[in-house]
Amino acid sequence: MQKGVNTSKIDIVSVNKNLFVWCTEQFCQSNTTTSVLAWAPEKINFSQLRRLQLACQKYTTQLFLVRPIEYENNPSPASLRLKLLQKNQFIEVFLLKQLGSLTEYNVNIRKNFQTKEPYKSISKYKIAYQLINNTFQ
Repeated sequence: MQKGVNTSKIDIVSVNKNLFVWCTEQFCQSNTTTSVLAWAPEKINFSQLRRLQLACQKYTTQLFLVRPIEYENNPSPASLRLKLLQKNQFIEVFLLKQLGSLTEYNVNIRKNFQTKEPYKSISKYKIAYQLINNTFQ
């Protein structure tokens, strides 16, 4: 148990970037998986994102997909899109997309933790987060 998370129930899998979408889809379709957190290795096109969304909806799986910031303006079927930026002692959260009407909404979250590998390198650049299904509202 680390910080309230039962690590024995977490699987960490590294896959070839050519198989990323297929492998993520398989996890989303598993009857034993409720949530998937995935770092996309490169650009994923709209049809691939839609395929992941449909898999999540059918099997009621939550998918949190981390994508590079340069794709924040690309179309996405995600019901919720957030952009997180590291600013000194804060993480600034921007609401990019939500179901219903879009209201500009930003929030600052105070960072009071030390990042550790493998996440240390992630904090060096901007990241766009996506939630690819409607089950977590």
